Amino acid sequence: MNGEQGPQTSEACYNDLALQQSHLIFNTWSNTMKRILIKLATALSLTMIVATAHAKTDSQNGPSQYLTPFSEGTHYTTLKEQFPEETTVREVFSVYCPHCFKLEPIIQTIKPGLNDYVKVKRHHVDFLRSAKKEEQVDVTKAILLAERHGVSEDLIGFTFTAIHQHRQLPERAGLENLLVTLGVPETEVKSIWENKDVASEQEKLASMQDAWAKSGDIKGVPTLIVNGKYRVELSGIKANTGEEFMSQLTELINYLTLL
Repeated sequence: MNGEQGPQTSEACYNDLALQQSHLIFNTWSNTMKRILIKLATALSLTMIVATAHAKTDSQNGPSQYLTPFSEGTHYTTLKEQFPEETTVREVFSVYCPHCFKLEPIIQTIKPGLNDYVKVKRHHVDFLRSAKKEEQVDVTKAILLAERHGVSEDLIGFTFTAIHQHRQLPERAGLENLLVTLGVPETEVKSIWENKDVASEQEKLASMQDAWAKSGDIKGVPTLIVNGKYRVELSGIKANTGEEFMSQLTELINYLTLL
């Protein structure tokens, strides 16, 4: 943690927070995201509204519809290890990663500007050195179970806040309490760690991340991968404002889904 003291595990405190009513649990998260968004950009400005409206185009028009010139090697890189999937942007991330936490409001803001057919997937990794591998695997499994019940974004948001705002590391008991609070049946939650289907999904994600890491396709997180073939080069986006950055990122993702 670069000389700083890492977050301390506090199961009791984490569990207490998890057992609060959902609207209270995520109040801090929502307010924090609003403050960050204001600093990054005025997300609901005319620029973003126009970009959103322009992005809702027919996929039959193809990549040529985009006016911004995107080039391989600058704005995106073709992966050596590919796992093809149609019209999908996959965010490879970790809830333990501070950079992923900072990217989160941008990801949430650009979603409305993506073409209607674009699917956004979360891909939680387990290779960060700042946390134990087994704990990272547990978070991945919790996210996968939450996805089945449509509450994965809430779980991710709360866990981001617990780690980076309150410096609390999630343990199994805390994750279980949070899942139940979010409406996941307790019977499913109690069996999550032995659930073979969840384990199989987690192993698939781990296999993909390991292949990308070994090939050098990903060197860290967050990383955005489109259609399982292209890595978005965030450093290649040249913008003067947060609004402009988000507009160009949205357009780049839409462009890559059509390649």
